[in-house]
Formats: sequence, structure tokens, C-alpha cells
Amino acid sequence: MRFEPMQDGSNISMWIGILVGIAGIGLCAWLFLKKEDGLNRQRNIILAMLFFFVSMIALGTSFFTFWTQQKTGPVIIYANAVETTFGKTRFQDLKNASITVAGSKSLVNPNQQRNSTRLLLIEEHDGKAHVLSEDNYKIEAILNKLRGAVREFEAAKQ
Repeated sequence: MRFEPMQDGSNISMWIGILVGIAGIGLCAWLFLKKEDGLNRQRNIILAMLFFFVSMIALGTSFFTFWTQQKTGPVIIYANAVETTFGKTRFQDLKNASITVAGSKSLVNPNQQRNSTRLLLIEEHDGKAHVLSEDNYKIEAILNKLRGAVREFEAAKQ
């Protein structure tokens, strides 16, 4: 069983960031190389600096979006193993698989969590952990299929 990551518009934001970055660098170069005197020259230099900062932020956003896309690959459940972007693990090496909630506590009410995200945590006996976020994967479906595959593996082993 193969589970692909959900990209939810990250491709669009990456390409928009690249386009804004290229346009910003182009405008920066055009304003910087434009021949003006006095206050107009100072204004052009300040605007060029502004476009440079905008383009660096946009290109940085595009780079980190691309990097995140490369780090979130498919989850494949075999008859005797599970494979994530963190590596392949045989079922006999699995310690536990569960869904946990990660987030920050509210400053007003410490019993309440803010900005919480559910995570699928697949633990191995040697301490290695495969962490999958609900922002990128359908973690409940993955956990159900993983538990079913482990049960079938255990039944076939006996």
C-alpha cells in the first residue's frame, strides 16, 4: 500500500515565489542602473534595495518550500516492512506506532493547547523515530493500514 504526501498548493507558492523573486531582481537591477541625478537617484537606490529584499524573501520561501517537498516522500507499507523518507523498517524492528499531538501551551490557560498538529510516530526498538505530520499525510489511514499489515504479518509468522 502506497500513501503519497498531500502537497496542498505548495507547488503554486513555490512558483509564485520564484516569479516574484526574478521580477524583484529585474526591477532592482533596472532601478540601480537607471541614470538619474540628485533625489531621484537616492529614491531609485532605496527602491532597488526594497525590491532586493522582497526578492530575497520570495526566493527563500521558494527554496524552503522545495526543500520541504523533497523531505516528504511516499509512505509504502509492504507485507513485512514500512518505508518512509526516514528509511525502511521491518515489522519485527517496530516498537510502537501511535498518533500524538504536538503544540504549544496557551499563555492564558496552560491546560489548553494552541497551534496543535497531530503526528504519526512510528518508533523502532533502537530508538529511531519516523514522524509524519497530518499536514502532509493522511495519518489515520496510514496507521490503520500499518496495524492491519502488522497483524497479518504476526498471524503468518505463527
